[in-house]
Amino acid sequence: MKTAMIFTLFNLINSTPIDIHYNQSPVYIDFHADYTTDVQGTLAATSEHVLIQYDLNRSACAGANYIEANIRNGGQDSSFVLAFVADGTFKHFAPDIAPLKEGSLEVWFICDIPTGNGTSSISHWDSNYGKNWVFTVEA
Repeated sequence: MKTAMIFTLFNLINSTPIDIHYNQSPVYIDFHADYTTDVQGTLAATSEHVLIQYDLNRSACAGANYIEANIRNGGQDSSFVLAFVADGTFKHFAPDIAPLKEGSLEVWFICDIPTGNGTSSISHWDSNYGKNWVFTVEA
């Protein structure tokens, strides 16, 4: 029996709560500040929701004003915004990357860190030393 789950996320424009209803518990891929990762749930092609959670205290992206998650699955690359600054406020959220295809899932991050002069930024990669993080997606 499936249990409906309700999660509250926040609207990126004005930080108002939005209730999200899931018929299946989401799978979480967590990227922790100490550079460990873990998957909560079974990562499968049948997963209705797969959420990436990125700890903003990871040193590679400390001080960033924009963070993007990149994934490769089934021969296709996609990107999802994880965090950005809007109207002087930092907005952070966990994107849903489902549906996935059976096989491998690669994940890496890029972040823009301001240089301090107010007009430019430097891009940093958080990519497991260029190898990306690789997870197995079951059938």
